[in-house]
Amino acid sequence: MVLATSKPDPLPASTHPAVGTATGRPSATTFRHDIQGLRGLAVLLVLVYHFWPAMLPGGYVGVDVFFVISGFLITRILLDELQGKGRIDLWRFYERRARRLLPAATVVLACVAVAARVLLPATEWDGIGAEVLASALYFQNWWLAAQSVDYLQEGTKPGPLQHYWSLSVEEQFYLVWPALLLVAAALLRSRFALQQRLRASMLAVLACSLACSVLLTGASPGEAYFVTTTRAWELALGGLLAWHRTPPGTRTASLLAWTGLVAILSAAVLYGSRTLFPGYAALLPVLGSAAVLLGGTAASFPMASRVLGAVPLRYLGDISYSLYLWHWPVVVLADAAVPGSRDSVATSLLLLLVTIVLADLSKRQVEDRFRRPRAATVGARSGARPAVRLALVGSACVALSVGSAALLFHGSASQAARDRALVQEQGIRPVGAAAIGLPPPTGAVAVPFVPTLTDARQDAADVYRRGCHGTREAVEPEPCLFGVDGAGFRVVLAGDSHAAQWVPALQQIASERGWELASYTKSGCPFATATIQWQGEPYQACDEWNQRLVARLADRPPDILVTSHYVGHMVHGASSRANSVERMAAALSATWRMLHQRGSAIVVIRDTPRMGFDVVQCLASGDATFADCSLGIGEAFALPDALVAAAAMTPEARLLDLTDDICQADRCYPVVGNVLVYRDPNHLTATYVRTLTPQLQAFLEGTQPGRGPARIATSAAGPDAVPGPAPLARAAVQLAPATGRNQP
Repeated sequence: MVLATSKPDPLPASTHPAVGTATGRPSATTFRHDIQGLRGLAVLLVLVYHFWPAMLPGGYVGVDVFFVISGFLITRILLDELQGKGRIDLWRFYERRARRLLPAATVVLACVAVAARVLLPATEWDGIGAEVLASALYFQNWWLAAQSVDYLQEGTKPGPLQHYWSLSVEEQFYLVWPALLLVAAALLRSRFALQQRLRASMLAVLACSLACSVLLTGASPGEAYFVTTTRAWELALGGLLAWHRTPPGTRTASLLAWTGLVAILSAAVLYGSRTLFPGYAALLPVLGSAAVLLGGTAASFPMASRVLGAVPLRYLGDISYSLYLWHWPVVVLADAAVPGSRDSVATSLLLLLVTIVLADLSKRQVEDRFRRPRAATVGARSGARPAVRLALVGSACVALSVGSAALLFHGSASQAARDRALVQEQGIRPVGAAAIGLPPPTGAVAVPFVPTLTDARQDAADVYRRGCHGTREAVEPEPCLFGVDGAGFRVVLAGDSHAAQWVPALQQIASERGWELASYTKSGCPFATATIQWQGEPYQACDEWNQRLVARLADRPPDILVTSHYVGHMVHGASSRANSVERMAAALSATWRMLHQRGSAIVVIRDTPRMGFDVVQCLASGDATFADCSLGIGEAFALPDALVAAAAMTPEARLLDLTDDICQADRCYPVVGNVLVYRDPNHLTATYVRTLTPQLQAFLEGTQPGRGPARIATSAAGPDAVPGPAPLARAAVQLAPATGRNQP
């Protein structure tokens, strides 16, 4: 596929050694060592950030340096071809990119899939298989953006292929950028010169993408970090630099380069996890990279030999692609094989050495071999056309990647089938009740239970699947509706994900009793008028959400308001944890009293015990016992609960404490009876919540709307007292989810 302009306008001639010829292969006289050194610096920042995060908290900006370099080099190659031939051979361009990138990336994907089967529990195979596919097909960044707004995924460990997101951004750029240049070259030929058309198109991409980056970073930083639309401006800026072929004076070049280098390093040192990125913050490392590239265009530029031209940085630059591919899987898989392996400086250095060795081998044995079509591509020796070589290389790499993902998917499905068969074989059905009176499970994790470990992650309330659990950015309360629409008795559930976990029981009660249930839940947002903090900043979206929800409930009070939230929330500006609890309790009490005056009964569910570790991951580890994955009740309730404190000071509220139905005596176990209790460090499985339906139903039925409490379920010892054992017999409860509906 060759596209050309009818009559190419001349491009400015190069007055200094170019980066490469139209083939993209640099010769000895055209190779820029400063760029190779800048690549080395970029990958070094990323390595230090991932191996020793505290040492360089903003080292992630190395990826932005790569983006600018890629935009510069690729655009220079395309402009040279337009200048020399008046056209761009797209098939040849894509085929070169495929040979350059796909083989090494595919080898890493295959190795990670095999290592995951050996080192990681089956509970993680499905997720890594999805990562393999997303990485192989280069939409990993969009997949991660979707995960970033999925509250079920928050708190889970990053996968070994998460770093492929940046490769996806670059590959999408390679796919679109040449076509964009050709379209710009073909338009308005009679009115504007070619360079004007091309520059205008690049500037348009830069301006639109930068605006998108700033706006989306402020509204949804998790999503903004990964998506292509917020990163394209960095590559476009590199493309604009390709026009500047007239070198500045030596002194100006040196000043530009030193300033740019200082900007990059400053961002790496000063930025951190709380920096809203990319947005405005990305300007510092991106403009710094641009300054280094501009300064390095002078043939006599001293920085090339003194710093960026230094042999160690140039070597890291030579293997930077493979180094980037291998480093993160080494980090993640080492942590899985030997937890805490990076806590030791010596071990971290050893892992870094292993990464460099793997990268060096990958560079020489994979990258270099496939970069040369006559030695790497089937059909090349017989004179196959670029389109054919592209199809052969692409199909072979995709087939190997899909096979690697299938290895993980098949293994996960087989393990899940064995788990379910074991449950059936033992005569324990995935319906019934968990008897708290049974003794705690002991020994190895061999007793069958439901949900199985392979199903546990997704064993959550329907509000997630229906998309009506508010994301962190949401400001408009949108309910999930269950039970009977327009029923005479209306129950509202409000709070964060720890409130949402009670939906399965409430959903069943509403369906059986003919009530209407409206669930208003939002990630990390307790139903309180106090401003809480998120990542050290005021959670403004939560404030707005609560203001609108309070107004809505005041206008149409429910018969019963049920609320709960995570115990760890901190009020913004609080001087201490105790001060935060005091301020939160006062805000909660005021809201409850206002709604009670309007006719609502207030039911408060004490927060569930917080395990502090991933229960599913603990049980899935090969040598774990049930005791290993349990926790003392004192540790599980180490934090004071503002809900308990507010209930103690609010006679209008009733507190339901189900601790004795979750923990046994003085410990909280991962399994009670035949049911898995937790799906992560602090959320109950939907299956276990359904076993608590009788207790919750009895409590709600004893509540009189608009009147005082029938009984206050709090300890006389005080709001933070830990309840003693008082096992409650539990009737059998159907564990299948009740039907419901979702209306905005």
